[in-house]
Amino acid sequence: MFKSVVWKRFSSTSGTARGKLDEFLIYHKTDARLKPFIYRPKNAQILLTKDIRDPKTKEPLEPRPPVKPLSRQTLNDFIYSVEPNSTELLDWFKEWTGTSIRKRAVWTYISPIHVQKMLTASFFKIGKYAHMVGLLYGMEHKFLKAQNPSVFDIEHFFNINLMCSLHRNKLRNYKDVDIAQKKLLVAWRKVLDRKNNTGLANTLVATLGRQIGFTPELPGLEPVQISLPEMPTSLSSAETKELLDRFEGVFLIARTLLDIDQHNAQYPELQKFISQYQSALGESHDPYDTYLKSLEHLEAQAPQEIAEEKAE
Repeated sequence: MFKSVVWKRFSSTSGTARGKLDEFLIYHKTDARLKPFIYRPKNAQILLTKDIRDPKTKEPLEPRPPVKPLSRQTLNDFIYSVEPNSTELLDWFKEWTGTSIRKRAVWTYISPIHVQKMLTASFFKIGKYAHMVGLLYGMEHKFLKAQNPSVFDIEHFFNINLMCSLHRNKLRNYKDVDIAQKKLLVAWRKVLDRKNNTGLANTLVATLGRQIGFTPELPGLEPVQISLPEMPTSLSSAETKELLDRFEGVFLIARTLLDIDQHNAQYPELQKFISQYQSALGESHDPYDTYLKSLEHLEAQAPQEIAEEKAE
């Protein structure tokens, strides 16, 4: 009777990705001394019959369902679900990173691929890209102290940042050398993990220089030849889906480089990877084409975003 009625009454975890993220955050922000009362079903009756309150908020405590391990795919699903022109992703990230850096499980949950997806979704689909970049820049020191510097890496953070800059410059005809150099240096200084595995950073920087008309100088960026991952053909559908998700950023960058600057056609590695990735996609929509269509819709509402960028 108790488990089927009383516990069900307080089982408030939402089935949505956002709900799962919220439950995870609430759990880790809860005082460790109170967790046994709140999250153990056998102790739920104690909370229902006694006036036990949160020592900080003074609010009555209520039972909550046990928290399950949080898959990293949950955040990906949430990012995909955010509607255009919404501040939901920004608001969520502010709340998440407003947690004490001592809550390591919260800070280390965020992965480099999460950062990549937050940036690409904000630029192409949701909007508020300048706000997302500024928020990330302001969190660098916190991620470092929380022992998760990998989210500020070359492959997912810096390269995606440059890719978005190339599209923005093309769409809005930005040609200011001083601003381009300044933004490039600021982004580079935020990189905490400088392993340049694919060599795409070098090509992106050179492409930005040709686009704006200057010779970029980034101290510490060593010359690296392009070396992109292989997309095997003899994989299960689940394995293929995992690879497509993991290398989506590489695909978006490769297509951007060939789209923005014909000079990059000299790198056969780019077209080879694009062909392999598209073959693995099969009948699925090409994410690059999908993002460009979303970007067209956002550009119709770009004046406010442009003003925000210029105010930076």
